[in-house]
Amino acid sequence: MTQNKYNVVSEGDIMKRGIYIYIMIMIAAVSIMGALSVKAESGTTGVVFSVHGEYLTKTDEDIYTLSDIELLYSDEENNINYYSAKAHYDMKKYTIDDIIQAMELSPIFEDVSEDSVMCEKAFPSILTDSYIDKEWYLDAIGAQDAWRLLSDTPGKGVTVAVIDSGIYYKHRDLKNNIWNLNDIIDEDGHGTHVSGIIAMSAFNGGGAGVAYGADIMSIKAGGSDGKFLISKVIKALGYAVDNGADIINMSFGAENESAVFKSALYKASKDHVLVASAGNDSIANDDSDLENAQNIYPAAYPFVIGVMASDEKNNITSW
Repeated sequence: MTQNKYNVVSEGDIMKRGIYIYIMIMIAAVSIMGALSVKAESGTTGVVFSVHGEYLTKTDEDIYTLSDIELLYSDEENNINYYSAKAHYDMKKYTIDDIIQAMELSPIFEDVSEDSVMCEKAFPSILTDSYIDKEWYLDAIGAQDAWRLLSDTPGKGVTVAVIDSGIYYKHRDLKNNIWNLNDIIDEDGHGTHVSGIIAMSAFNGGGAGVAYGADIMSIKAGGSDGKFLISKVIKALGYAVDNGADIINMSFGAENESAVFKSALYKASKDHVLVASAGNDSIANDDSDLENAQNIYPAAYPFVIGVMASDEKNNITSW
């Protein structure tokens, strides 16, 4: 190309520059179209977490945001608070495990778990199974022999928290032994049944609970489907601890552990007796001699008393 004294650009240069600009525009267009074609697929999953002190810091990262944050339980003695929240993230790029791992790497959080369905009922409903009206189990566990050794009414002065589906407070065998006198609606009878085994009133023409003088602190954490979210169970646990329960009963279990729930239970076990059902389907915890043993939590934890059921012939039941 020859440039004249007036610095006039030749037609060839103009064409080259035009081609260059066209190519750059096309590259930019392709990039924009590609970005638009890969839309983020928003996902929302419940999580539970614990922190030292109060959760005040905004901890949203590039891969997630938190909303609907709720304080479940405040452990003032250990200065630990337990929260539930909704985690929002791009499901095409990340899984809930990625989100939990990212939160665990943050110095703010102590423990993080998915707020999954943890528990299913471990006993038949009192509303549908008349079999449980037979109280042969009192003799099987030597309850009456133990009562004779006591100088007072069995269970008197003891408050047992029953974290379950609620309770029917007008039941004739329970109404005199309920710590919180309100009808915590029990849609399927499971919580009422469990409460009856523990503290059914005696000497009224009905049956008798193992500790028929105890008070029942009914705490609703599940509904008619017999399932419980970890967040609701942690909140119920906090209520039991804060209101002075001596024993905390949890007639439910799950195969998967929750680090957040485990932490809350361990701290509660320092001052409270924890009891949980070992599981359904005739499956015992892994440290037993039975076949097909499998750990069910929280019963499998060493700081929780795990309980299974047997029938009148001392065979392990299906529930």
